Amino acid sequence: MAPAKRPAASAADLAKKRRLIKEFVAFTGKPGHCFTFGESLFGALGHGEDVTERRTALQVDVAGQQVLAIASGDMHSVAITDNGSVYTWGVNDEGALGRPTDGDAWLNSSNGEREDSCVPGKARMPEGVFTVQVVAGGGFTFALTDTGAVYGWGLFKDEVLDSDAKQFCGGVKLQRLPTLIFEPTDMRDRVIKLAAGEATHR
Repeated sequence: MAPAKRPAASAADLAKKRRLIKEFVAFTGKPGHCFTFGESLFGALGHGEDVTERRTALQVDVAGQQVLAIASGDMHSVAITDNGSVYTWGVNDEGALGRPTDGDAWLNSSNGEREDSCVPGKARMPEGVFTVQVVAGGGFTFALTDTGAVYGWGLFKDEVLDSDAKQFCGGVKLQRLPTLIFEPTDMRDRVIKLAAGEATHR
């Protein structure tokens, strides 16, 4: 005997679920500023291409906004501002910045639309999306929203993961702009935290 179908949720029920999801996963930290120091020849410090080394911490200007959270990949950095926007800077050869800049991923785009990859710029997340967490790795970035949805961009470059990556991202191995990877259908499906690592094999 086939299981009985659940009745479709009303608009009021869906609105209530969205509020509950947002309350559950919303970032509760205090906004502040992002500081960087160390060495980077690729703009990962966020102070322009001429600043390749900092022995003392220097504040990064993230579009004049305060920062809620940061993450760093191999050669790029990511920040969430207090309005839920995602800003990125550093190497963009593999699409990890989620915006048009210099770099191999954007060679075929016109120079007029390319931004400076060595200073923070806004990743092209869809309008109205509020990000609460970001993770980054070797050439990729993922973002978690206040509704428990996940967006991702960058390059799936490990050949061992090719089949999974292609299935996961609809056959796209290089994703230059943020794309929806997962969207919850109800409260039980929501994602509440992301983690990222490097794939290794022998």
